[in-house]
Amino acid sequence: FISTDCEQPEAAFRFIAFCLSQESILKRAQDLNVPVVLKSLEDEFVALDPDNAARNACVACGTGMPRAVWSSTFQRLRNEAVQNVLFAGADPTETLDAAYWELMDEISR
Repeated sequence: FISTDCEQPEAAFRFIAFCLSQESILKRAQDLNVPVVLKSLEDEFVALDPDNAARNACVACGTGMPRAVWSSTFQRLRNEAVQNVLFAGADPTETLDAAYWELMDEISR
């Protein structure tokens, strides 16, 4: 959204329009492996990876994240892992392994 006190509303609107363009949405889907938000791009998304059909089906049913007692732990670990790899230079494999085992420990409780 663009707030009423936005100093550059036209630039903000152009940014939002760019982010919601078909080209940007498909690029985000490719780079981040996230479902597309436009029905018109679903076929192209599935063409990137056959498993994307299942991702689309989950989103269509409103199930982006499983509802389980460990969901909040998963989200926290995922966010911490991304931050550690992107901004702290942590090794991706080691970071994901550590997050995996921490999540498995939480699930087994």
